[in-house]
Amino acid sequence: MKVKVNGIELELKPGTSAIDAVFAAGSDLPYFCSHEYMSPIGACRMCLAKVGAPRKDRATGNWILDEETGEPQIFWFPNPMATCTTAIMEGMVIETEAEEAKKAQRGMVEMTLINHPLDCPICDKGGACELQDRAYEYGEGVSRFEFDKRHQEKHHQLSELITLDRERCIHCKRCIRFFEEVPGDEVLDFIERGGHTYIATIEEGLESNFTGNITDLCPVGALLDRTSRFKGRNWEYEHTITSSLDDASGSAIVLDSRTGRLERIKAELNTQVNKLWIDDSTRFGYEYVNSDERIRTPLIRKNDRLEPASWQEAAQYIADKLSNLAQKEAAIVLRADSTLEEGYAAKNLAAALDTG
Repeated sequence: MKVKVNGIELELKPGTSAIDAVFAAGSDLPYFCSHEYMSPIGACRMCLAKVGAPRKDRATGNWILDEETGEPQIFWFPNPMATCTTAIMEGMVIETEAEEAKKAQRGMVEMTLINHPLDCPICDKGGACELQDRAYEYGEGVSRFEFDKRHQEKHHQLSELITLDRERCIHCKRCIRFFEEVPGDEVLDFIERGGHTYIATIEEGLESNFTGNITDLCPVGALLDRTSRFKGRNWEYEHTITSSLDDASGSAIVLDSRTGRLERIKAELNTQVNKLWIDDSTRFGYEYVNSDERIRTPLIRKNDRLEPASWQEAAQYIADKLSNLAQKEAAIVLRADSTLEEGYAAKNLAAALDTG
């Protein structure tokens, strides 16, 4: 299907959403509820754009052409439309920079901020908050709201691992949809209506093995990992992309470390393996890394005692031992969670030693 976004003509597959068409054209559009791996719901109303479609002759079904330009006459829908829930149609025209669209986007940012607390200096999401980014890009900079903000529970413990700040929640429904659509664990839902709406567990406690994913999904600081809370800001961490050793898939993860300590693990995008999801054992099972009882230097047995040695000394010690072995006197044993790379290196070593 041929569509036009901000004057750029594109040819896209039928069923493509208008917001994806905008991104395909290289344009930006604010959003909170939309997510590439979940169904659209149009909850936040942020991705508003001016949308039009060619007029059709009711008798023939053909497009009505402009007499001067020969181009199809465009019927503009009366109000800006949520592009995440709008599928493209042949000849559709989308304008994200039109004044009607910009005014609607500014209005939605203002409405979202009305009851959002000014917690940025103490919020763990500060510096990595989608609401901060959108307020900076699309907000007015000055609030017209002169009344008391709505107050709700600040520190609701959903589980031993996840805490919920109901005042910060912007009702994007990402967390609820994740449990419904990805693991199939319907454990969260909205309670009450209107300005009194809040998130709560359907049963007692948050029972799922994928709870940590909602802390990544939350666009604000409403859902936080209790194990890494207040340990650092996003820009203070050193981010290292690697693969998980705790699941059979080798999920892509990010290790966030600070001052030499591993402080948290987050999911990394890998469309072929885990998309953006990891289980809780991968996300939270890292405390052994920082344990004081962890052996951090090589140990060589001398006179029936294990004594610390440098890595170079240890490598030389192992090389000397292996070089003195006869054929088929060595055996190599790997752990069940060894990586493919470690297995490949061990296989080559075994071949060189002729372990049989």
